[in-house]
Amino acid sequence: IGVQAPITGSYANEGQGIDKSVRLLVEQKNAEGGLLGKKIEVYTCDDEGTAQAAAICGRELVNKGVIAVIGSYTSTCAQAAQKIYYNAGVLQTSDGTADALTENSYWTFFRNSNPNSAEAVYTADWMVNKKKYDRIAVITDYSTFAQGLGNAVVEETKKLGGNIIYTGKIKANSQNYTPILTKIKSLNPDVIYFSGYYSDGGLLRAQQKQLGINADFIGGGG
Repeated sequence: IGVQAPITGSYANEGQGIDKSVRLLVEQKNAEGGLLGKKIEVYTCDDEGTAQAAAICGRELVNKGVIAVIGSYTSTCAQAAQKIYYNAGVLQTSDGTADALTENSYWTFFRNSNPNSAEAVYTADWMVNKKKYDRIAVITDYSTFAQGLGNAVVEETKKLGGNIIYTGKIKANSQNYTPILTKIKSLNPDVIYFSGYYSDGGLLRAQQKQLGINADFIGGGG
């Protein structure tokens, strides 16, 4: 089997965790005699958290002769290799949540987490009906995951009558997010919703506090 994951790059912690988990399970299964009487082999390819490297991984793992692939961690990388696995008849499972991952009806693809659209329904209900926020700012990045989730949250929030006062995008891993936060500060939000990954979310929250923006901060499932 193959493992496609970000072993290096911004999401290396998650990627290495996925790889180690798979190898531990395979080691335990092989100690019991393997699967159908055969030992399981694992091939890992580092997709670096980028679409370009993910496509290379797809071709590399197919050429290795794997029958199934676990990965990738991000929706962008899972999608970049998805058609390659489909064309080769290689099964793929991913925890990517972008709805786009299941819109092509590739029989080889299996999602093991809820899609963005499901998370958005809960998030919108929480912000509008539970917390009763009046002024909601939404930030996404350019990844498949973040854009899909952010757009879904905006759509569901508006359906419930919520007031979206701002939507904007950041470039992931940029480190300095004060320009977009300064714009948001002038709009006086009572909550900032960020649909991207936790590494950027932590920086956004820290810089929000440094700028004295007195608003709650909510992150998505990344």
